Amino acid sequence: MNSSTNGKEALEAINNKPDLIILDIEMPIMNGYETITKLKESKKTQNIPVIFLTSPTKPNVIKKIFNLGASDYISNHL
Repeated sequence: MNSSTNGKEALEAINNKPDLIILDIEMPIMNGYETITKLKESKKTQNIPVIFLTSPTKPNVIKKIFNLGASDYISNHL
């Protein structure tokens, strides 16, 4: 299992094809939107399921992550 603190690190850490990627929307350097866009553009990573773990969010944000290719999302209620 690999862990990264931002989207740029996550993209650089994908050496072996993981079974699942969990992303947050708000990350430094490269946010979750940018990260999933890069993942879905690459033949190597485009079929890896991506789940967003995020704070409770508005319907337009949920629609956006699904349009970008997310498999699902988990709302983090603190």
